[in-house]
Order: sequence, then structure tokens, then C-alpha cells
Amino acid sequence: MKRYKKVFYRGNSPWVKYLLNNISKHFSEYHFSRSISYASYIKDIKIENNKIIGEYINKNNENSVFSEIRFPKMKEKELIEELFEKYPYLLKHFNNPSVQNGFIKGFTNNVNKVVPDWNDLFLDCSCGAFDYLAPCKHIIGLFIYLFDYLDKNPEILLSVQGIDIKNKLNSVEKISFISDYISQNEILENGIINYSKNNDKNINVIENIINNETEVESLIKTRIGQSRFKKNLLNNNTKCLLCEINIKELLIASHIKPWAESNDNERLDINNGLLLCPIHDKLFDLGFITFNEFGEIIISERISKSMYFELKISSEMKIFTNDRILDYLKWHKQNIFK
Repeated sequence: MKRYKKVFYRGNSPWVKYLLNNISKHFSEYHFSRSISYASYIKDIKIENNKIIGEYINKNNENSVFSEIRFPKMKEKELIEELFEKYPYLLKHFNNPSVQNGFIKGFTNNVNKVVPDWNDLFLDCSCGAFDYLAPCKHIIGLFIYLFDYLDKNPEILLSVQGIDIKNKLNSVEKISFISDYISQNEILENGIINYSKNNDKNINVIENIINNETEVESLIKTRIGQSRFKKNLLNNNTKCLLCEINIKELLIASHIKPWAESNDNERLDINNGLLLCPIHDKLFDLGFITFNEFGEIIISERISKSMYFELKISSEMKIFTNDRILDYLKWHKQNIFK
């Protein structure tokens, strides 16, 4: 059996550096040095669901030893999948250290973790010498092998937590790199760039985002905030405030005071949000409609009354308000409505 001749265990990618930093305090330098040779005796690595299983060649020709690292279910799995669907260029550049750093920094608190901590992992080994507080040489060797493996295949870190990044990547390989990836509305909403579809600068703009971990981090935190914002609004309403549309996927959590103009508290304040269908969201977002101190709709003179029916608006419409909502509506009327 050919041994794994060289093990690079210090980590080259941001994913591995972060994982190594999280768990290295549980291994001494002596443990690492002692276990390097055992990593070279790993016969095979299998990835099954959320488990990474290493099979060791037994030097005494006895039964193989099996070590296991089991990853937790990712709490924000749906949000990360939504990110990849909304911004496929992140998939195409997943090996870019800036994208990886942006992901790590964007998911840093206890709820949102891409890279698990030591206490999040389940470890086991068939050698009989395993102790969770003092891992055996096989567990440490498997980690050493895993660090090198993840450097070359970083997508494994997500696949073991339920996100099949390779299949998602294959599905976008033939999509055009710019215009199909990101809509004008999404870019403007996130406040990243002033994007216009047929602009020759688009390629440079996208490349700047990809190569700037701060931009990727900002994008992720924006999506996290918007996802939670919509969930909170859905807890209070299940349909558009101005019509009967109740398909959750079609409803938009519209900020009264736009995201780019709001501070951190205002961005997540549900009083700064209206749950609207796409038509009414667009009318409100572009200042064609707003609401007075009684919650009654005000329709811009830019819309002729003959268009009311087609746009599904009526002068009789009214929404619920409170003092905080009215403060935001006052801002909207002064700054957005025309």
C-alpha cells in the first residue's frame, strides 16, 4: 500500500486556517508531531453524509482502525444555498481566498458558522484508546490528513454539512458570467455598486467584489439580515398588505427607509418593513405610492387613474401603522415619494 508521503498540515486556505485555529488548542505540538506518521498510514477516506471516516492500515497486519469526524448540521444551510443561487459567481470562485475569508467573516457568531468549533464536532475511533478530552493519535492523524485534503478540496467543508457545492457549480458553468448572475435591484439594494446591465465596467466590478473579502463579507451579512428581516415580517403577516397574494416566495420584505440609508438597528427593525407583492413593492420602492399618518395610501400623480386597475391599487387602500412605522413613512414620503 502506497503511503501518503508528505502531509501539509498547517493549512493553506482560510477554511483550514480557521478550522486549525479552532481545534489546535486541543492538540499540543507534541501530539501533532507524533501523529504525522499516523496520517501517512491512512488507507482511505470516505465521506458519508456529514461524516468523514478514515481507515488506517494496521502496521501489525491486524484489523483496520477506523476514525470518524462527524460535522453538525449547518444552521444556516438554506441561507447559504440562497446566497449561491443569488450570486453564482461566488461558486465559480470558491477557491479564491478572498471569497473564503468573506464567508468566514460573514458567518462568525454562534448561530452562523461555516467552520465548526471543537465542541460542535463528534469524534470517534475504533482503536480503543480514544478519549474525547485527549484524542488518540488516529483522530489527530485524520485531522492532519483532513487539513491537507481541504486545502485542495475546500468544497468538502460545505458538502459534509449538507451543501453540494459541486453540483451547484456544474449547474452554472454555462451561464453568462455577468448579466445572468446578478440583478440591478439586488446590487442597488445591497448598496455595493451602481450596476447597469450593458455596462463595460461590469466585469471589473464583479472581479473587484470577488477579490475583496470585505465586499463578500458585507454581501453575506446583508443577506443574513434581509433573510431574518423577511422571516420576522412573515411572523406578523402571511400575505401582501395591499392584495391577497400569499405565496411566500413571491412576497418581498420591503424596507420603508431603504437598507442603504438605514443604520444597523433600522435595517432589522420590523417597523421599517412592509410585506408586499412584487408589483406593490416596486411601486413603493420607486416612490409611486406611500402612506399618510392614518395608514391611507397616497398615489403619485405620475400614475393616471386609468392605470389603477392594472397596477392593482385603489385610493381606498389602507395599512396598519404605529408610531415607529409612521416615523419611517414620514421619511419615505419626504425622500422617496414623488
